[in-house]
Amino acid sequence: MKDLINQAKKQDKLVEHNLLHRAKQVTNLNVNLIKSMLDRLTDIQVENIDFKDYPDFVDAYVSYAYSPELNRPLTDDELDYLNNEHPEFVSESIYNIIY
Repeated sequence: MKDLINQAKKQDKLVEHNLLHRAKQVTNLNVNLIKSMLDRLTDIQVENIDFKDYPDFVDAYVSYAYSPELNRPLTDDELDYLNNEHPEFVSESIYNIIY
C-alpha cells in the first residue's frame, strides 16, 4: 500500500512538472511573438498617465493591446512582459495617445 502511495505521488509530481514545462514553452513562444509584432499591436490602451510625471510617465502601463497575429488580446502575462521588457514601447504608446 505504501508503495502505491509513493508511486502515485511520483506520478503527480511528473504531471505537475510536465504542465509547468509546457506553460513555460507557451509563454516563451508568446514572448518571441510579442517582440516581433510590437509595431503591429492595435487598440492599445495605457493607464495611469500622470502629467506630473512628464516626460517619463513612470507609473503608466499598457493595460490592453490586441494582436492581429494571435487573433486575440494579449494576456496579463504578455502585458506584464511588454511593460517590463519594452518600456520604450510604453513611452511611444503614451505619446501617441496624448499627441
